[in-house]
Amino acid sequence: MQRTRSAGWSGPWSRHNGDVAATSAANREEYVRRGRRLEYFIIGYNSLEGVISIGAGSIACSVSLAGFGLDSLIEVTSGAALLRRPHHDLNVTRREQVDRTALRTLGACFIALAMYIPLRIQFHAGPARSSGAKHCEL
Repeated sequence: MQRTRSAGWSGPWSRHNGDVAATSAANREEYVRRGRRLEYFIIGYNSLEGVISIGAGSIACSVSLAGFGLDSLIEVTSGAALLRRPHHDLNVTRREQVDRTALRTLGACFIALAMYIPLRIQFHAGPARSSGAKHCEL
């Protein structure tokens, strides 16, 4: 059974060639503007999530909660890298350079996170402290 579409309706059966370059300049500007607004929202949300998680992890002495907060900060870094991308979209050489820089930055962040959690657990899992006071360092 083949479905038809009415005029003006675009759904899963509509035809789209997937070629972003074929969109008009006005449509492209609107897409970039929408993408930036969404990315600013995501950066704000992840920043708040990261600060709350790291703070809660410090209070609760939870390495995993602090690691979750650090992951949120990595997402903020990736969002900032994505905000740079549309500025260099038309210049292919510059676009590739911006992509490489963003990937290297994100890779370094993930390596730092991957090293932080096991090292923090190793150093945190020492002998129990003799005093009754709760003390932790993240």
